[in-house]
Amino acid sequence: MSDYQTKTRTTARAAAGIVATARAGAKAWQDGKLTHAYADTMVTEAEEDIGSVVSTFDSRQPPTQAAIALRDRIDAPLESASNALSDLRIALRRSDHEGVKSATDDLAAPQRSLEGLEQVGL
Repeated sequence: MSDYQTKTRTTARAAAGIVATARAGAKAWQDGKLTHAYADTMVTEAEEDIGSVVSTFDSRQPPTQAAIALRDRIDAPLESASNALSDLRIALRRSDHEGVKSATDDLAAPQRSLEGLEQVGL
């Protein structure tokens, strides 16, 4: 397995975990099991963390055509997750239950894609 494949797997695993944590926090808030302040902190930190993960991954130069194709596969779910986490933070801060549900639902597809990319090179 190449170093770039390993980095892609690590990035996918980290991003999927970030998304899962944010989704769980949002759901717990909607179910009344988590305070608004704590849910806001969880989601805000998730948004910051995904930005850091994306920035770190994007700083790596893909060394081959295959690595470029791999980068292209992970870029879309990372971008979707980042955008949906921003939407989730905004909705949560407005106490917009419908917006929180919508943003949480929007995170499902990128989470699945990222979890699939954890298997890269296996």
